[in-house]
Amino acid sequence: STLTLVDPMRVDMSNIAFDHEVYERVPLPPATDTIGSDYFLIHLVHDAALPGVLHNRHIQNHYTPFRRTDAGFRAYQMRFVKFLLSMLYLNDVYGRMGAAADTALLDEREQVRGDVVSGFLRESAALDRTENVWRLDRVSTAYRKLGGRYAEFTDLMDARREELLDAAQRDTEDFALLIDVWPVLVATARESGLGSADT
Repeated sequence: STLTLVDPMRVDMSNIAFDHEVYERVPLPPATDTIGSDYFLIHLVHDAALPGVLHNRHIQNHYTPFRRTDAGFRAYQMRFVKFLLSMLYLNDVYGRMGAAADTALLDEREQVRGDVVSGFLRESAALDRTENVWRLDRVSTAYRKLGGRYAEFTDLMDARREELLDAAQRDTEDFALLIDVWPVLVATARESGLGSADT
């Protein structure tokens, strides 16, 4: 294992660890049925110049039997599309965090500042959706060329275009709100004894 500044583009997430207090300051994005949202904190830790741990374990991924079914295929493809749409907003936030550097992202105790992150999210939620419309168009064109299950999925996706566009923006707004109330939720859980070794 190595203590280092972890590259957020690493994909072997099970080999990455960082201070649990980061989770107490900023939660994972609440975007449901969306892949890739769990990488957010890795970006935050990197841009705040906080140390992380890289393990040297060999990670082997296994798909559940459901993933191989038609229903599982459709569910995963929808999560992938939602990930693509989320990146309009998250890439903007990643850019802001990178530009802010550790001086703006950390408080006087070297802890991440949730208020700064939620502010970035609120600003990104106001972005124009044209890029996301383009993304849906590209996925639709590519999947129809593939045919079969991909073309069938495209019919479902195209029927939900506006809903998906709305959800991506709403997920970003919800994430900002969750970060704002997170300290109170964490403090209340701690005071109630939730998560302690005795409960």
